[in-house]
Amino acid sequence: MSKLPFNVVNLQTIYDECFKIYDELDSKKVSKAKYLNIFDPVIKYVKEYYFESAAGNYYFFNVIKDEFEFKKQEDFKKEVSDKLDNDAFNKLFKQNNEIYSCCSRLDKPRIFKDEAGNFFFNECKGFLHKNYKAYEEYSEELKAKVNIVRQMIKEISCNNDEELFNAYENYLSQICKGKKTEVIIYKKSGEGTGKSTEYDFFINYVLGKDICLYANSEPLITNFNKIFMGKLFIIFEELSTFSTSQWAGVSGKLKTLTTEKTTIYRDLNKSPFQSENISNFVINTNVEALKDSAGRRIIILPISNTRIGDYEYFDNIKKQCFNNEVGECFYSYMQSLDTENYYAQRDFPETENKTIARVKLLDPVYKFIKHEYVLKKKPILKIKPKDFYDLFLNYCQVNKVDRKIGYIDFKITLETVNIKVRKISVNIYKETYEDLKLIAEKNKWLCDYDDEDDSNDMIDFSDDERDYKTMYIKLKHENEELKTKLSLINLSKI
Repeated sequence: MSKLPFNVVNLQTIYDECFKIYDELDSKKVSKAKYLNIFDPVIKYVKEYYFESAAGNYYFFNVIKDEFEFKKQEDFKKEVSDKLDNDAFNKLFKQNNEIYSCCSRLDKPRIFKDEAGNFFFNECKGFLHKNYKAYEEYSEELKAKVNIVRQMIKEISCNNDEELFNAYENYLSQICKGKKTEVIIYKKSGEGTGKSTEYDFFINYVLGKDICLYANSEPLITNFNKIFMGKLFIIFEELSTFSTSQWAGVSGKLKTLTTEKTTIYRDLNKSPFQSENISNFVINTNVEALKDSAGRRIIILPISNTRIGDYEYFDNIKKQCFNNEVGECFYSYMQSLDTENYYAQRDFPETENKTIARVKLLDPVYKFIKHEYVLKKKPILKIKPKDFYDLFLNYCQVNKVDRKIGYIDFKITLETVNIKVRKISVNIYKETYEDLKLIAEKNKWLCDYDDEDDSNDMIDFSDDERDYKTMYIKLKHENEELKTKLSLINLSKI
């Protein structure tokens, strides 16, 4: 890439020199058509800054911003062609065979040609530390400062959990190696814990600001996500608190952005295009931002509160460690870790916070089964599907649970955990307590706080909240259970 910004005066100077030679051909009575290569210096200069796309538009490299700017054909005409008043020269641009596509590659320069002969301009600006030494070659003083940062991360982000810290450090190492980890780090805590401090260090002194981004929720709730392109590390600070319906869309986008190697990018008033997706995501928040735990993709870290208000601790770390020397040494340490067989979705240990979040965010249908049957150690004894659905609606009403789930969705949700309608003389639901417990354990519905959670969730309902039809079905069902128990007692005496 050229180091100097594009300059029209320079363009015109080069052009004038070429045209002077071109014009002199008249006096020699030589066909000028044979000597169009006289303008090669002009073409070369323009091609250092303007890169034509398949649609005939251009991407202009702004040297000052170190960014590619989209230009329409008319923009190119105003900025280049109209400045040069020679038809023969303008025809040369129409013969251009260097057509560029957009990409986002950490391992490539800003402009390159691949082995197949295709041309690319690269939106990714690359790592801050393009040259660094092997970790063992750094001074002991720098290594000690790297360990200060590591200890801070272990204490605050991992709550001094050694197993979790090892997994988290491997996660950070993979990011420093330019890999997609396919997980979202979720950090929720009150103010002043220091959960953002490590990322300030990481962005400014380890990875570099060019490939990182502090983002808001706009690209997740609109189609305009071009801002994510070429960004390896994206942090959502105080992600919006979404409604249930909004979260369904946002969660889907986050899933795609987190796991897919390519994605469709869109910018305002621009055509969408597909390119590499190198982004890894973090959600940093003081309030609950999740509507579901998103399975293995969401890693919920147990943020420690031990450093709240300890300004001296953080000031000391920033004074000692927040500089490019320590950042380079830290980056080298990250490169030294063996993460070849590490896979974040598999290798992050289950945290207590993750367990609690998953249990709290259970689907209402699963909450119903868990609270009404598993925790009460009850079987589901011969109940018709519609009556069972009415019991579910009653549970939702009594416990103030969002119950916008139709009968068909209710049945489908139960089927996903293998609770299915049985055909005896009529269609019924029927499950033993042991089977329900196995389902709950297999799907991780349970946690150590279930007794406490259950007592807090249950709300006595007033007369005006009662659904008498549902209560009738519930009493009828309990009566059937009682009859069954009595018959079993009588049979045991035979």
